[in-house]
Amino acid sequence: MSATAESIAAGQAIYKRRRAGCHGADAEGGPPKEEFLKPAPNLVDDTWDHGSTDGEIFWVIKNGIPPELVMEGWDDRLSETDMWNVVNFLRNLAKRKQEK
Repeated sequence: MSATAESIAAGQAIYKRRRAGCHGADAEGGPPKEEFLKPAPNLVDDTWDHGSTDGEIFWVIKNGIPPELVMEGWDDRLSETDMWNVVNFLRNLAKRKQEK
């Protein structure tokens, strides 16, 4: 899906509503939900633990992170278009942060 201004804006709205509580409003990571868990990872840096291509990021959003599913899959709550919009938003946000 193309990273149009509309797609990025839609992805931002979805991210803020659904994921900012875990990964932080700026997508730079967040505290663990439970004390025995790792903090939620930074989504705008150069390090991706579960794949860094757009397709791999989409897959993680859709399916979660097995086997523990510390991050649940969003397949039953978001459309594929919404998931691609989130990917586009995260890519755009990372690009803007790198330009600073």
